[in-house]
Amino acid sequence: MDLKGNMTPMRWLVLLGAVGMVLLIVVADFNVSQSLPKETSELLSTPSKLTIDTAGMREYEELYEKKLEIILEKVAGVGQVSVMVNIDSTEEVVLGSNIRSTKRNTDETDRQGGNRKVTELTEDNQIVILRGNNGGETPVVMKKLKPNIRGVIVVAEGASNIRTHAVLSEAVQRALNVGANKISILPMNTNEKRP
Repeated sequence: MDLKGNMTPMRWLVLLGAVGMVLLIVVADFNVSQSLPKETSELLSTPSKLTIDTAGMREYEELYEKKLEIILEKVAGVGQVSVMVNIDSTEEVVLGSNIRSTKRNTDETDRQGGNRKVTELTEDNQIVILRGNNGGETPVVMKKLKPNIRGVIVVAEGASNIRTHAVLSEAVQRALNVGANKISILPMNTNEKRP
């Protein structure tokens, strides 16, 4: 099979354009990884470092549980309370970034009368870093988002009373900003009371 005989000049141009695009992507990716701070580029390049902090998650869950137990036990008719909270992850940190985007439109007309429109969109996103007097670098934190709550179980002495059940459900909904479908209110077994 003779490749040179079948290749028209237009096919050669398309092939060269495709090779050029691949080279641009490889070079752009190389430049982006070099412009990031060392810690950030290492974190992005090694997925094994992106692990879930289960100890941090458990701390959040315990904090929510203790606060809810303390406040719910103060409600009239509730009695002793035991709470379990399950969250999706630890808090989410949103870092500040500089985003620069460029859009370039090109309209081309060839000799045969064909028109071609090319739109090129380039986006550069860099994390904002503060440099301290001691030479240390820290990213700028724009905001911290509380973790999403997966579900809440409340076991209370007075939960068998319909009114108390409704009060407990509403209190948890408002305190944690979760829907009633994520909350389970159960009556406490009188033999299982805490000491």
